[in-house]
Amino acid sequence: MDITLRKATLKDARFLFDLRNDPSVRKVSFNTGEIVFESHAQWLAKKLQDPRTELYVAEAAGRPVAQLRFDVVSAEEAEINIAVAESYRGKGYGSLVISRGSRLLFQSRPTIMRIRARIKSDNLSSLRSFDKAGYTKEKTGILKNSQIAEMTLFRTNPEMRVEGRLIGAGNPCFIVAEISGNHHQNYNEAVALVRAAKEAGADAVKLQTYTADTITLRSDKEWFRVEGKDNPEGWKGKTLYELYTEASTPWEWQPKLKKLADKLGIILFSSPFDETAVDFLEKMDVPCYKIASYEVTDFLLLRKVARTGKPVIMSIGYASLQEIEFALRTLREHGAKDIAVLHCVTGYSGKPKGTDMHLSTIMDVQTRFGVVGGFSDNNAGIEIPLMAVAAGAGVIEKHIILDRKQGGPDAQFSLEPSELKEMVRSIRLVESGEMKLSVAQKLLGKQHYGPANVLEEYNKRWRRSLFAGKDIKKGELFTKENVRDVRPAFGLETKYYDEVVGKRAAKDIAFATPLSWDMVSVS
Repeated sequence: MDITLRKATLKDARFLFDLRNDPSVRKVSFNTGEIVFESHAQWLAKKLQDPRTELYVAEAAGRPVAQLRFDVVSAEEAEINIAVAESYRGKGYGSLVISRGSRLLFQSRPTIMRIRARIKSDNLSSLRSFDKAGYTKEKTGILKNSQIAEMTLFRTNPEMRVEGRLIGAGNPCFIVAEISGNHHQNYNEAVALVRAAKEAGADAVKLQTYTADTITLRSDKEWFRVEGKDNPEGWKGKTLYELYTEASTPWEWQPKLKKLADKLGIILFSSPFDETAVDFLEKMDVPCYKIASYEVTDFLLLRKVARTGKPVIMSIGYASLQEIEFALRTLREHGAKDIAVLHCVTGYSGKPKGTDMHLSTIMDVQTRFGVVGGFSDNNAGIEIPLMAVAAGAGVIEKHIILDRKQGGPDAQFSLEPSELKEMVRSIRLVESGEMKLSVAQKLLGKQHYGPANVLEEYNKRWRRSLFAGKDIKKGELFTKENVRDVRPAFGLETKYYDEVVGKRAAKDIAFATPLSWDMVSVS
């Protein structure tokens, strides 16, 4: 049994009309009344012109067997409607048409995350067809005086490829060693960290590409000072500029580290933190990009990375569902196809709390958003990453340091080389089944999006927003030179950058002041 799906045309009006007026179809429809051909033809003509509608006719051996309609209700969601011709019912065509059509919609509309079906609860044959096609029942309710079941299909079984390495969909976990600022501004130490990552068995090593000047402003105004009682002691009291000067990886090192990694046979890529960093990394020909959890809401960076067309690994930290959907929509609409999303608890703790982990979010991320799910661990130890793999993570990211006694901005939650090697070894044993792990309920928790603790709520301020990069006089034009997209997050969201640039200042604005709409002239 096989079918083909083709776009409906006006020539299908009679078939679709007869199918719609079939008494059995009307009985399970929410609109049970009989219709006349003239009104149906007008409805069809409008639907065929509506960009929010995908209307198909399914054929078997050249004969029409079903109609399938998708109505896009938002950038992320569509609704599905199906009717099978009488002589083809009960033969498996329904589930086949639903399955084939749903895959087609996901391919043609990359921002769609889920497809929903609303089915009368007594329509058992349709319920079975949707279940067989992979839809899951989410809830029941009342619609137009009928008891209904709502079933949903999420993007599933995602897989991506980085330099020939398959990630997700049952492939071995992709293990990333994050160097961050653990080189202590010593190039030889950075080299040793790349070698240690390879020796430990990591699949990739990751850098961070920014300077203090590309990520923030040189200011000691209150917005730029790091506090928060649960942040690492080495961060407290410093300005962002001071912290990032200490933690940044010099750009002149990075091409040399890439050549070393290529020679050793370990993948090297980086987290860019602004558009100039992406341009720089493109010249290095990195195979993929990482979006740090603090950058999930940075529209300008997301758009720039997506336009490279390369795979993207994105940590979501304490992002809300709405913010994650915004980030994925931005990436997909601007060219990103292969995406992994990492659940990330930004606790930066030497003694992490299991109740903050919510590892069940890993699989929820994967099924909800149609991406490879993973875990970025910013906490001490190797137990939690192992549990994350057992909970379904296809990617694990962990910081590496040569010796925690050296200190540094990320020392307290980084692994030494021997510990990283043990983590990699244990992950492979878990994957092979030689090590049996039962994930504790306190670690699984529940699916959780948004801040998991007081520290994460506080640290939302270290996202990027729009600031005055220079003193700006009333009436002066906002330009790329005087409007900066930087940390912290006290100004307008970066998605408004294109709206602000080109307008005029409504008042005098001092350097390093967060922009707000009352500073932007509407005229």
